[in-house]
Amino acid sequence: NAGACGCPTGQILCGGVCVNPQTSNTNCGTCGNLCAGATSCQMGACRCPTGQALCNGACTDVQNSRTNCGACGRTCPGGQVCNAGTCGTTCATGLTNCNGQCVNTQTSNNNCGRCNNPCVLGAVCSAGTCGCATGQTSCTFAGVRYCADLQSNDLACGMCNNRCTGGSTCRAGVCTCPTGQTLCNGQCVNTQTSTTHCGMCGRGCTAGQTCTAGACVCPTGGTMCGSTCANLQTSNSNCGSCGNTCAGGTTCQMGRCACPTGQTLCNGQCTNLQTSNTNCGTCGNRCGIGRRCQMGTCR
Repeated sequence: NAGACGCPTGQILCGGVCVNPQTSNTNCGTCGNLCAGATSCQMGACRCPTGQALCNGACTDVQNSRTNCGACGRTCPGGQVCNAGTCGTTCATGLTNCNGQCVNTQTSNNNCGRCNNPCVLGAVCSAGTCGCATGQTSCTFAGVRYCADLQSNDLACGMCNNRCTGGSTCRAGVCTCPTGQTLCNGQCVNTQTSTTHCGMCGRGCTAGQTCTAGACVCPTGGTMCGSTCANLQTSNSNCGSCGNTCAGGTTCQMGRCACPTGQTLCNGQCTNLQTSNTNCGTCGNRCGIGRRCQMGTCR
């Protein structure tokens, strides 16, 4: 954009990849800010799920946490459990004592169906069984199971583990570039201005050219000669027209090959008529044996 590479509006460049700092769990609010402890990035800040509080860097349900009962840091005495945010000796009906916490094993993501049976990343506990939410698919990466919406997940777009890169995002199951950009070799680019993908992917402009409206063009005053932009007014190899080379000591001046000041072109070579013994005073005037050209006259 304007001759400089940049991310789409609302995204920032982190580690060579454009991300949305409002929703990225690995770059939340700023590059490198990782949301941990079951927090997720919401509006640029790492936050816990509804109903939980961040206690010592971990999202905690203070309604049933024995060490954070009712509030972070409030620990129930030995032998007691946390029930609805209050320390007591027994759990309410329908709840199970799991490591000092009163939980509903029918809905607890960390104790699903029984104590210490956590659901995988993104899965939810329903009726005591872990499963992906409606519209999500169970995927596995590096031996770890997780749930993903294949229609919108940038790490599993259209299929498990299909990652959207180069500034693209997952839309309707397809990695898609922002409006006005095209995916070329895994990178979203503007083919109207990119000198490496001008007009289409893989079409590069040569040295000196710029990409304007999807076409490689020479700067103002330049002409395309072969594969090089040339100024026909000053180029010694393209003087006045492409391929017209200035020789014999001439240089291109205002589109014409001309000799330096004080010299004249004689038989294709710039010559000083004031001192040349073979072109004395005029081209072809040769001074005889024993004579020299001085001030344009054989003497």
